[in-house]
Amino acid sequence: LGTYSGRAQFSDWYTIYNQSVLGVGTALNKAFTQAMQQIRDQMIADTGKF
Repeated sequence: LGTYSGRAQFSDWYTIYNQSVLGVGTALNKAFTQAMQQIRDQMIADTGKF
């Protein structure tokens, strides 16, 4: 087994909402999805260890 990490950030983002604070959740979810994809890719690359 290994230790895995992922990193994502958002700085330039756009939202369909009039109040930009309402779009933060969407941007955060997208960054979280990107980080999780990085971790999945690392785990798949280590399938030989299992």
